[in-house]
Amino acid sequence: EMVKLLHQKVEASRVTLRNIRTESKQEIEELKGQAAVSEDDIKRLLKELDELTQKWLQEIEVLQKQKEQELITV
Repeated sequence: EMVKLLHQKVEASRVTLRNIRTESKQEIEELKGQAAVSEDDIKRLLKELDELTQKWLQEIEVLQKQKEQELITV
C-alpha cells in the first residue's frame, strides 16, 4: 500500500515537472522577436531547459527506486 502511494506521489511530481517545463518553454518562446534575444539564445535556453528537465526526471526516478527498496525491506 505504501509503494502504491509512492508511485502516486512520484507521478504527481513528474506531472508538476512537465507543467513547469511547458510554462517555461512558453516564456522562452515569447522572447522570440525581441531585440536583445537572438535565435541562438532561444535555442540554447530551450536546450538547457530540456537538459534540466531530464536531470530532474532521472533524479525523481532514482529517489523512487531508493524509497521503494526501503519500503520493501521494512
